[in-house]
Amino acid sequence: MAEEWIEEALADLPPSANLVYKVLEYNGRLSQKRLVEETRLSSRTLHYAIRQLEDAGLIESHPARYDARQTCYTLVNDSGCSTYSRDALVNPEWVRERLSSFQQDDPSARLVYIEADDSGGAFIPGSIVLDLESDLPDPNRQRLPDRPELEELLGGHGVTEDTSLLLYDDGEGHHAAYVYWLLAYYGHRDQRLLDGGLEHWTAKGYPTTDVPGSFPSVDYTTSGTFDHVRAYRDDVVRAITQDTMLLDVRKASEYHGELDDGSDLAASTPIQGHIPGATNIPLDRLFDGHQFAPRSAVEDVLAAADVTSNRKIIVYCGVGARSALGWFVLSELLGYPDVMNYDGSWSEWGSLVDVPVETE
Repeated sequence: MAEEWIEEALADLPPSANLVYKVLEYNGRLSQKRLVEETRLSSRTLHYAIRQLEDAGLIESHPARYDARQTCYTLVNDSGCSTYSRDALVNPEWVRERLSSFQQDDPSARLVYIEADDSGGAFIPGSIVLDLESDLPDPNRQRLPDRPELEELLGGHGVTEDTSLLLYDDGEGHHAAYVYWLLAYYGHRDQRLLDGGLEHWTAKGYPTTDVPGSFPSVDYTTSGTFDHVRAYRDDVVRAITQDTMLLDVRKASEYHGELDDGSDLAASTPIQGHIPGATNIPLDRLFDGHQFAPRSAVEDVLAAADVTSNRKIIVYCGVGARSALGWFVLSELLGYPDVMNYDGSWSEWGSLVDVPVETE
């Protein structure tokens, strides 16, 4: 669909349809509820605009990721494929426009900064801070929090089951993605990542603070667990002999069993290499700096490795954090229907004595 054709099609549509198109062009996939919020159109006018855009072949609908009863809308690009599922990803400008609301005691939305042991002291104003070391089990510790732990943690920060969470970190995004995946495992439905994280935010000169947001405690009840997003050792064993893709997102040196200073392999892991049959796509090939690469570039990388949406995929890395970010790209951005994160990853597999390992 050429840009000229899109412009001609929009010229024949009412202003409300043009507004909806521009909002989707800026934000990506949005639900009807969020379209009402962004456009400030009445429900009746919005439905009319959506119908006009669908009839013109400019947008398409999809079930919401965690609730098939809800419908989301995306633009159709030149190849007929939807853009990234941007209801799972937001940019700094979107956050900046809504910064005052995040700083208020409104449990409908919270900014969540995931702090690792090497993090600095600055973050976006209004953020609650979750520390991987003290609040959440670091992936290296090989344990997920149990339900009471997580419920107490989130409720203590003013988060309810219906709160829209926007997660970010100051690194390469895998700490935030790991928490996103963890919360998806426990059934939290409404969450997003900040594209580029804190680095992208500060590069734009947007404000930071060292004072975390503090909000009254509320009750939080998990609805999980949802094992369709989590792979266990037995799933990996079966995948070796079945038509399940094992996707290793570590660096090529790790994949081939060559330790280096950039590895997140546990020092206690006695065996190096990769799971037999695994395909290696280093995670940085899916990114442009700290931001997600354009969808077309990501799809080219995946297609070259025969990673397709019609296959069951298990993603792994060293300790389950980078693979959580790979899972996010495939499941949440591209909408692949059957993707699991093996959070045990190489720190578990490489510590076993009765499993096969390859280095070529």
